[in-house]
Amino acid sequence: MQNLGEIKKEELIELLKWNKKILSPSMIEYLNSLIELEFSVLRDEYIEPAVREVLESLDIYKKIAIYNIIGRAEKILQEQTLSTKRILHPSSITISFAPIESLNILNLDYSDKQESKIGTISLYHSTEDKNQKEEAIRSLKAEIELMKSINNPYSVNKKSKIKKGNLAYYEDHLQNLESQSEITDEDRRKAEISTRANEVLLRDYDITSFDKEEIPAPVYIYAKTLEKRKNGFIIKDHIRYL
Repeated sequence: MQNLGEIKKEELIELLKWNKKILSPSMIEYLNSLIELEFSVLRDEYIEPAVREVLESLDIYKKIAIYNIIGRAEKILQEQTLSTKRILHPSSITISFAPIESLNILNLDYSDKQESKIGTISLYHSTEDKNQKEEAIRSLKAEIELMKSINNPYSVNKKSKIKKGNLAYYEDHLQNLESQSEITDEDRRKAEISTRANEVLLRDYDITSFDKEEIPAPVYIYAKTLEKRKNGFIIKDHIRYL
């Protein structure tokens, strides 16, 4: 499979010329605007749903849509004085914050295993929330006490979310949570950068709400993922609480 993170603007323009016979003038104008990064492919107001549905079946649309998502992310983050680095994988593209390469902002997975027509966009950000951590500790304590109250400590009451045989592991994890050091200035800096990037991208995608929320099991993990399906993509917003 061609690494779609390496496709150049000139290649897409040439590809668009080759497909003129099967595309209407309005489709060509729309696709050209996506190549020029005038707006996000995730926005709804620039094309009729029926026309988009036809385009989503075309290989050229997938290539242009991916180019648009990555290109606009780099463009609008640069406008926010957030320098980025593009990292290419066999079937996905990651955008990280250049000064801190481990700080991923976005990943676009376009592998054939995706449940969406085009790909899955994963956004990442962290935020400081002491209440979330305190709630996670309370929930974990309650689950541990539930296990201890059962005659066999390695069996699980139906109400418990902790799997069999893991009592010691969860007790260790509780101790780790309770002994965690205070949030550092570096943690806060990463949270501020990732949150700012997240807000800018969601605004560009015109996403103000999500279809569903997932909280990772077991319950003590203080993180959640919001998910939305839109215009051939699955968008997942991964939030980690400090």
